[in-house]
Amino acid sequence: MKKFAVVFIIILLAGCGKHRSELIQHSYLKNYSLGEIKTAYIGQPVVKVRDLYANYDEFQKKFAVKYYLKASSDFELNGKYIKKQYFDFTVKVVGKIDELYPATGYTSVNGLPYTIVNMVNEAHDKKEEIGILIDEKGKIFKESILDDDHDRIMKSESSSVTPGVLTLIITDKIVEQKHNDSNVDLLACYTNFELLYGGINNVTLNIAYREFTIDDLARPSFSQNLVYETTANQIRFKDVLLDVVEATNEKIVYKVVSDGLKDNTFSKDKAPSDYKECRYMYEMKRKAMKR
Repeated sequence: MKKFAVVFIIILLAGCGKHRSELIQHSYLKNYSLGEIKTAYIGQPVVKVRDLYANYDEFQKKFAVKYYLKASSDFELNGKYIKKQYFDFTVKVVGKIDELYPATGYTSVNGLPYTIVNMVNEAHDKKEEIGILIDEKGKIFKESILDDDHDRIMKSESSSVTPGVLTLIITDKIVEQKHNDSNVDLLACYTNFELLYGGINNVTLNIAYREFTIDDLARPSFSQNLVYETTANQIRFKDVLLDVVEATNEKIVYKVVSDGLKDNTFSKDKAPSDYKECRYMYEMKRKAMKR
């Protein structure tokens, strides 16, 4: 299967009545983030979308967040955190402005969402990684981190980040992931399309819509050439709304304002019909491959 960028936000469902292993995560693989300014050249996808169903825990572990962050300056995080009762865990994290740091997941603390970024703990003899938490404004949440086992949130009342004005900024560099049949309960389903840039002329801006099957085969009857006014500041196709920053016969500079795609989580015993149909087709495919 092709590679896609996974760009989305998941807040852990701490209050859910079901155990997480009984949950299914429905998310979308995209080549963009909402509000992110991007550039596409003629023949390249402006928008590329693919949906996935996956076991919640498996999805969190393997595909939850796959983009890089960059620090606004060199920085250090220092402190003592409580790993277990009466046990201090010393932390020293050193970040560089010219390094890229991959986001590896999301969690929540006191109901607020945080991005997890794995970084080396220089204070640890074996230089094991811990997870620092980044809030929605890009600031390090120094009061809590994930321990070296990544299964416990440790708290501190004596930590510090220097400089205090530091932020970690989301970049447009994506960690692309390969999804394959070996992943547990990982289904690529019905939402599978792209919008390709076709350039402009004196009258129109041209976009090609192409839709694909579950197996990534092009569907000729589900392709369409879209035309918009060359001077249009916004263009829409179905629920996808784009702001056009610049359009030439070489490239389009744009940002996706909205797309109508919402991630959701549901329990296996209340699965929607789309998931059941996709699951059935997946099982039929696997049986056919074993013959």
